[in-house]
Amino acid sequence: MIVDMRKHAAFAGAGHIDASAKQMALAVFDAATALIETRIAAIRQCVDIEDTEVVVDTEALAARAAAWRAEVEETIRIVDDAAAIATRETPVSAAGERHDALVSEWTPYLGRLKDSVTKVERDGGEALAAVRREGFENDPIFAHLLRRNAKGPEKRFSLSDRLVARWSSFGEELAKYRRTVAYAGQRAEWLESARRAISEAEDKIAASRREQSEAGKTARSSRDEAAAVAERGWQTLLDLLAAKAPAFSDLDLDAACGVAREAAAAALRNGTAVVPLAAEQADRLAELDARRDALTRHLDRLAAFSQ
Repeated sequence: MIVDMRKHAAFAGAGHIDASAKQMALAVFDAATALIETRIAAIRQCVDIEDTEVVVDTEALAARAAAWRAEVEETIRIVDDAAAIATRETPVSAAGERHDALVSEWTPYLGRLKDSVTKVERDGGEALAAVRREGFENDPIFAHLLRRNAKGPEKRFSLSDRLVARWSSFGEELAKYRRTVAYAGQRAEWLESARRAISEAEDKIAASRREQSEAGKTARSSRDEAAAVAERGWQTLLDLLAAKAPAFSDLDLDAACGVAREAAAAALRNGTAVVPLAAEQADRLAELDARRDALTRHLDRLAAFSQ
């Protein structure tokens, strides 16, 4: 017998989810998934691939099934994450350990980055680049070829300019000149990026330190909030897996009707009234009913023990 499981949701207290109940709920999910997938597979065996409308409807049904599975999986993840936080025994110590780990990880990196910034700021690179650029631009041959190159690519130089460019290795010198021109901007960009990284690292450490100092005050409220999320998530999971849950019951009904409809259509085309995977569908449905019933009985026992 299929029983509405929503009334059992309140059994989960303080974020503790009974391990057996959770495994049974996952078994219900697996059985429900198997049933829907079997029904969709049966529809696909019947569908005439030239009937575009039916093919599209079948894929839309498969997309609904995928969306339902994704919602259940996300709910399971939320329950697991919230329960882990709610049942954590030493949140203050955990915050201290996280802070120590973060400081241990980021302090050497921060030191190296600050040293690098200091070295770059003092290396005189910008002034050297300005001198090198001035040297290029004051070279009459290079300056002449640079102006010509600005008007048209080197390959369009006059014969005399091409000879001079080859003799003076203009191509190589032009590449050096461009790197020199770009250096100031690249240097400033690197320094800005490095300073931003330093600020972000210092912010991380400061935030971690604040978290550590506030952990004692907020530990209980965090546990309580996580427990509430776990309990709401558990109820949501049971609602999604219940026999009367619209998201699944409507999906299963549409899939079952789709099988019957397309099997009948196939029979008209082929003259054989065979429903694909009929036995498998019956087995999957029986398995789903049995697993729902087992979960309901288990929740009933837990509820009785807690009274």
